[in-house]
Amino acid sequence: MKGSAIAEQNNSSVLSLINDITSARSLDYLVYLLLKRQKMKELKTNDKLMKNHLLLKNEIACTDKCWRKEAASKLSLLAFEKFCSNVSDASESYTVIQAQDTLVVHRIGSDAPGRSYSSETEKCICPDRIAFMAPCAHEIARSKFLKKKLFNAKDFHMRHMARSCLEVSSAIGDYKRAISKISLRRMKGQVPSRMTRSKRKSKIM
Repeated sequence: MKGSAIAEQNNSSVLSLINDITSARSLDYLVYLLLKRQKMKELKTNDKLMKNHLLLKNEIACTDKCWRKEAASKLSLLAFEKFCSNVSDASESYTVIQAQDTLVVHRIGSDAPGRSYSSETEKCICPDRIAFMAPCAHEIARSKFLKKKLFNAKDFHMRHMARSCLEVSSAIGDYKRAISKISLRRMKGQVPSRMTRSKRKSKIM
């Protein structure tokens, strides 16, 4: 797992699910339980995504700001709320000064040196921009100063894009208990059962 928090959480969840199942259980039954767990998680995630989708549709219908409408139509609810917070922060807390070919973004009321940008498209290296992989308040303040569009979908990582449901869920269908290849061959009569084998041995003896 190499330290991945998501992988570790998923592994812990899987172990807690099958922890009480003894080794006597067949492998196909364990696979069946894991697929059933995955289906439940997909349904729960789809329910959450649909609720968020309806909230964003309501935002599009109610707002009169173009950048909010465009952002609500493209982003997930979490990314949309974060972006709106950064826009508000950029308007209230930052000021931009242009010195020759450099733009400097200063926090209002702070003595710390501002963040300098040599071009209009230069990405910020602040922790918020790196962690969230979306425009931070510094970049938005720069865009407002240059009178550019506040929202551009290309500036956001694909994980921030909106989804109304999990796309693969419709193709999976209902899970059924898994059947091993040996079980299928037994059902077709290609592999004799243990009882049949024992009878053959007794006849030979």
